[in-house]
Amino acid sequence: MIAENSKVNKGHVKNFRMFKEYVKGYQNVGASLEDFKNFWRDVKFFIKGYDAQMMIENFMHKKAMCSSYYFDFDVDDRGRLFRVCWFDLIAIKNYILFGDMTFFDTTFNMNTYKMIFAPFTEVDHHKKCVTFGAGLIRKETDEDFVWLFRNFLSAMSNKYHVCIITDQDRGIRAGVKTVFGDKTQHRYCMWHIMKKLPDKIGTTLYRETNFMKELCSCVWAEDIEPSEFEERWCSVISSYGLSDNEWLDTMFDKRASWIPAYFRDLLMGGLMRTTSRSESENSFFGNFMNPNLVLVEFLMRFESAMDTQRWKQYKLIAKSKNSFPDLETPHPLEKHASEFYTPVMFSEFKNEWVAACFTCGVKIVGVTTSDNIPIIDREKDKVYYVNFISDEIKLKCSCKKLRDMEFCPVMRFMC
Repeated sequence: MIAENSKVNKGHVKNFRMFKEYVKGYQNVGASLEDFKNFWRDVKFFIKGYDAQMMIENFMHKKAMCSSYYFDFDVDDRGRLFRVCWFDLIAIKNYILFGDMTFFDTTFNMNTYKMIFAPFTEVDHHKKCVTFGAGLIRKETDEDFVWLFRNFLSAMSNKYHVCIITDQDRGIRAGVKTVFGDKTQHRYCMWHIMKKLPDKIGTTLYRETNFMKELCSCVWAEDIEPSEFEERWCSVISSYGLSDNEWLDTMFDKRASWIPAYFRDLLMGGLMRTTSRSESENSFFGNFMNPNLVLVEFLMRFESAMDTQRWKQYKLIAKSKNSFPDLETPHPLEKHASEFYTPVMFSEFKNEWVAACFTCGVKIVGVTTSDNIPIIDREKDKVYYVNFISDEIKLKCSCKKLRDMEFCPVMRFMC
């Protein structure tokens, strides 16, 4: 019972109390709280010196059972494990489906050896995080990340991401450049950057002024051009007397790697523009793990976490297949979307659709050519240009949310 409960991060005190409930009283437990405390101490002593070997043997067994299972590891000159990675068949399948935009994070400290836990994450069509696999590395060096990324590509049959999102670690940057090169765009995680602001500008300015609100209004704006962002940024920085702040200057110099205004035409899959993805993953794995785990225990808990994640995904898939959402309008486009999207994505589409139909305030103000139509949004007081290529039945818009999109029959009917 102790071993099974450890998979969900239950400690000895909770195990002792739970067991007491199972057997209807402390007098029936047959062991003391101290015995429960000593259980994992004895287990760790028993596997001392064999921990890494047991982990690798576990991977070898999985490989023998399924040839598509992928793992690799390296040992140092003393025969000690110093990096390892693994990707099972479901992770590989999920990468094929959702792997265009990948989030890579190394902020996890989940084992007693201080090895760095580095999972690969994406967002699926239910807007939930999906883990493609993971690695453990001893150091954050260029060599370690090159090794890890090359194994990742090998496991995924050399299918490159469209974009990989990471923090600003120098070793990660070097690894991405060496392995993925020009085939994958590299962007910085906005969550990691923005959470550093209080330390960089001071708590007084952060808590007692509107600086954060004003800065976020330009940093997170998805509908402005780079020139407009630069104007807003400089105005905010100047008005709060931060023109000499070196960190802010550095981040402004790197703006093309993390500000959405510079890559509005890149679909981020909910990663870059959702501040909570990294925090959410930290919280998720924190429910199963802690910094005091030996490798065998860590792997056991990682697999339990994957079981939970995939079980939730399967439930959402079943709900999607068997749900029939309510429609707000009789228009064929909305019905088509309800059959095509998952419930969570249809909910977002429906909000946009209702706004477009009833409250958006968008209207055609004139036609310059048959292929280039200016449209004004009265709420934003902004003009967009929709380019319709009639011969190819495609369109793209200056809002960057529609790009070279082919019309289906329902959308042609709508137009």
